[in-house]
Amino acid sequence: MKFEIKSRFDSSILFSIETESWKLAVEAAVKTGADLNGAYLKGAYLKGADLKGAYLKGADLTGAYLNGAYLKGAAGIEKFPIQIGAHRHWLCTTHDGKLQIGCHVHSFEQWKKRAEAIGGLEGYSERDIEIYKLHIEHIEKISKLLWGAKS
Repeated sequence: MKFEIKSRFDSSILFSIETESWKLAVEAAVKTGADLNGAYLKGAYLKGADLKGAYLKGADLTGAYLNGAYLKGAAGIEKFPIQIGAHRHWLCTTHDGKLQIGCHVHSFEQWKKRAEAIGGLEGYSERDIEIYKLHIEHIEKISKLLWGAKS
């Protein structure tokens, strides 16, 4: 199967290979020294991938499954994603420290101010909104512990 790692900025192909999985494609790109600056890896299943020394500045890893991935020495990743699979939409932190819920991306401070309004636009019930506000609070606390994130 052919895998193409594309730029999230202009969709140009950063690396291409015939292999069996995204994990193997990304590992091959890293091993060959491919510049994955701005790579679009959203949702990629990278469990156990060896990304040692990868240059991933600006890469979109939102929703990427990184359980067990070896990232020591990976350059350009400021913040590794935190994810919660909630009952309506996933909550995922972004590489720059913001929080994405569904298709909405905001800072933690913006989420705290706008959660009810955005939830209402998305058809969330009052109970749904309260649950998501708890998730937002939880992820913010974890992000502060992991990367010293500010509100």
